[in-house]
Amino acid sequence: MNHFRRFEDTIEEILEGKIISLLGGQLHPVEIANLLSKALEDGCSHVKGERLVAPNRFFVFVNPLDYDMLRPYAELLQEQFSAYVTQLAADNEFGIIGALRVVIQPMHSVPQARPRVSAYLDTPQSSWVCPGNTEPVPAE
Repeated sequence: MNHFRRFEDTIEEILEGKIISLLGGQLHPVEIANLLSKALEDGCSHVKGERLVAPNRFFVFVNPLDYDMLRPYAELLQEQFSAYVTQLAADNEFGIIGALRVVIQPMHSVPQARPRVSAYLDTPQSSWVCPGNTEPVPAE
């Protein structure tokens, strides 16, 4: 990541924090969608120098209090976010290996109303572990 992008990310994080506190500190799904979009673009890599390949595993980490709020809708949100990111990848002509999946998980170190997204490329030959977890996450 270049220095300008790092600076831009820091400023964006500060501003988002101020706006969230002004709005009462509630997490909104559109914020997660924006982070997923950014993670999709940032996580793309070239395969054989030609086509960009998108990550196919996205973890959305939220504060446990936010997770409690999302829990009744978590499965539906994960499906909708997966479909959204898949469509974004198609619109941008990014390749996708296998099925793209978004998982929402609670994490104590994440501030309330400030979700974090990690994106990875999972290939059939790889085994991967969810960050902050020691158990492999099953691929679909």
